[in-house]
Amino acid sequence: GCRTSMCALCAIAVSAEGGRRLVATCTIDPGAIVISEPPVISASGSLAGSYRAWALVRALVDDAEKLAWFSKAGFKRTSQVWDAEDASIARGIARDRAMDTQRVQDLYFRVATNHMGFFNGSGHVDGSGLFETLCFSNHSCAPNTIPAAPGPYVRGTALRAIEMIAADEEVTWSYLWPQDLSMLSRKHRQQLLHQCFGFRCRCARCIRTR
Repeated sequence: GCRTSMCALCAIAVSAEGGRRLVATCTIDPGAIVISEPPVISASGSLAGSYRAWALVRALVDDAEKLAWFSKAGFKRTSQVWDAEDASIARGIARDRAMDTQRVQDLYFRVATNHMGFFNGSGHVDGSGLFETLCFSNHSCAPNTIPAAPGPYVRGTALRAIEMIAADEEVTWSYLWPQDLSMLSRKHRQQLLHQCFGFRCRCARCIRTR
């Protein structure tokens, strides 16, 4: 199998339903770095979660090239918590950038659905970002990779294999903390995923334990 991150270990695949996912392009050994990327655009980890998503929205609308990239990428959208403060922020961005408020809300929902944490050069989580390929990686309650720092002095996120991954197998990781995976029942995992990320998990582990 491939043992080095120098080869192309994964690619974005499109399902018959139009959804996107990461799949292995060859057999990947445990411990190998499957993919490593810097964020296309990022927000500081000093901000709370929802404010981090809004910071990413502002960064996008202030950069025409990156906004065009994001719009063409086809990132999926799930409804997120939306309160009076969010509505006020959206109106302010729409007014300042001469945009439609509904488009700003749609951007926020897509950003909030897809942003991921990234590591600084010292290996510590430093914020959230949008990634060209990593943002198409899906959750599983029985993942075959874990997020990792890409290496010393490198800013970004990597996925490291924790088991053998066969060619054409989907590359997945867990959006939940390891203790949530090991301690929570399927019902409680589903509730947490729906509350935080707006979807119901249909991974093999969740299907088996129905």
